[in-house]
Amino acid sequence: MGGTFLVSAVSALASAAGVMAGILFLVIWLVFYVLSCVGLYGMAVNRRMDYPWLAWIPIVRYYLLGELVSEKAYFIKWRLPYPQVILPLLFCLAVVTAGIPIVGNVLLVLFVFYYDCVLYRLYRLYAGSHAPFDLLLSMVFPLLFMLFVFLWRNRKWNEYL
Repeated sequence: MGGTFLVSAVSALASAAGVMAGILFLVIWLVFYVLSCVGLYGMAVNRRMDYPWLAWIPIVRYYLLGELVSEKAYFIKWRLPYPQVILPLLFCLAVVTAGIPIVGNVLLVLFVFYYDCVLYRLYRLYAGSHAPFDLLLSMVFPLLFMLFVFLWRNRKWNEYL
């Protein structure tokens, strides 16, 4: 009887710890999300873009990110067209087709590829020669993108192309 109670108590403690860890993760992610919204909003205001408030809308913020890098995102020599349209579209298609094995995976890979090319352009505009290292860091630790955008919101962007 005593062993069953001990197992139940340990199980309850483990469940509570899991719930608390989930809540903590959610709070941390929400704080970083708000920081990235403030950062994207600040970048858009500084660049005198129309509708900077789009930074606060989850999927639509990819449109604003594409607008920030304009039509100058490249992969090697190839220009990636219309990032402001393709980023949100690829994201939506990847989410909708996530259950379809090959199609969902291909769309997810395309989204990540396109997104990283756009991020590299954004990082080059705001971080200059540190862009490759910052991009690598934000690929390993995705929350760093949200922090970088917040920290760079008041920087003057430098066109490099």
